[in-house]
Amino acid sequence: MRRLMQENGFSLPTFESNRAENFFVSRLLLHHFLSEQDLEWLKQVPQDLSDGQKVALIFVREQGAVDNQTLRQLTGGEVLAVSQELRRLRDIHLLESKGKGSATYYVPGPAFPPTKQAAQSTTHGTLGASHGTLPTGHGTLPTGHGTLAEELPDDLRSKLETLGKRPGEKIRSMILELCTWRALAAAELAELFGRSDSKALKRDHLGPMITATELEYTHPDMERHPKQAYRTVNPKTTS
Repeated sequence: MRRLMQENGFSLPTFESNRAENFFVSRLLLHHFLSEQDLEWLKQVPQDLSDGQKVALIFVREQGAVDNQTLRQLTGGEVLAVSQELRRLRDIHLLESKGKGSATYYVPGPAFPPTKQAAQSTTHGTLGASHGTLPTGHGTLPTGHGTLAEELPDDLRSKLETLGKRPGEKIRSMILELCTWRALAAAELAELFGRSDSKALKRDHLGPMITATELEYTHPDMERHPKQAYRTVNPKTTS
């Protein structure tokens, strides 16, 4: 299956199996299939690029960013080989690296071919640098100086204010209501709850809510996308 799809210019499927849990998953990334438009767009880049590097560019054109883990899923490559592919794209300025260590990801660089999608990605390319460092609360809901809380509908703001500093079990229902209002990044949710760090929020609540399919990622193909946000899976069930 992988060979035939590769021969026909398709992104490779990914497979996941767990004998103990008795499940098997195959992911066919239909929106990453190389169309005629994709192939025409790729003519703007150096033709000595590998297939994996071209897949990375197509993904960045569509999603705005890519990291090692995501490209491994798309190409079936090993960690070191994929790192070399991405560094090559960085060195010739097609991509630009952001973050450090395992949190490194890549966005369009100065030589990235111009497209409508690329223009949008470039416009917001600095989001990754500030992701996780949004202004945080101070124990009470901040208002009066252009904060995210000011954008909330009155009923949501009132509910949030009544939670106090220790919302306890009510925090998840509040998260559902907030993410029904609009998709929110972990750092934005942390700000609304008056937390200085989003890590505990992701570990204790957002992660489990993704697993329970109460929330979903806005960028499901790349969990660590710099613009990653959360939205309610079935907003009709919350009120």
